[in-house]
Amino acid sequence: TSILLAYAAASWSGRERHLDSARDATANLSGTLADHAEATMRIAELTVSDLVDRLERDGTSRAALKTLHRDLALQDATVFSHDGHFLVSARAAFDGNSGVDEALAWHGAHATSAVHVGPLVKDWMAQGWSLLVSRRWNEADGSFGGVAVVTIGVSYFGDYYDSLRLGPAG
Repeated sequence: TSILLAYAAASWSGRERHLDSARDATANLSGTLADHAEATMRIAELTVSDLVDRLERDGTSRAALKTLHRDLALQDATVFSHDGHFLVSARAAFDGNSGVDEALAWHGAHATSAVHVGPLVKDWMAQGWSLLVSRRWNEADGSFGGVAVVTIGVSYFGDYYDSLRLGPAG
């Protein structure tokens, strides 16, 4: 009987260590995923803020937009005028404005420099579901000029999560 009790106690202790290890791993993974999502949103916020600063400083002349297009080469960013006209994008072509109407309406109604994260949309840039992170830009006279938009494809997060090594059970 005492051998059985010793075996049970050792088994229980091993189970507790395994559960503690699993709790730690889960906490670390969830923290990593949250940090990744936060960093991604921060990069998007910085990108739209930079776009707005440049639009408000340099305007929307043909030369200014040409320079902006060149500098956007590695980003999923687009700029629209207050009436929804496409001004410049990192992409060579523009074939829709999914989500942009919502961003234009929100920024048109809110005279703030706050970044807005809209609802998930079926996106023309990422060719799938995306979050649109946008910020209002103003004309030199202070009137609503339009929005700068950064697209974050949901697949970006999925690809990141798929790349994580979680072990044989996970």
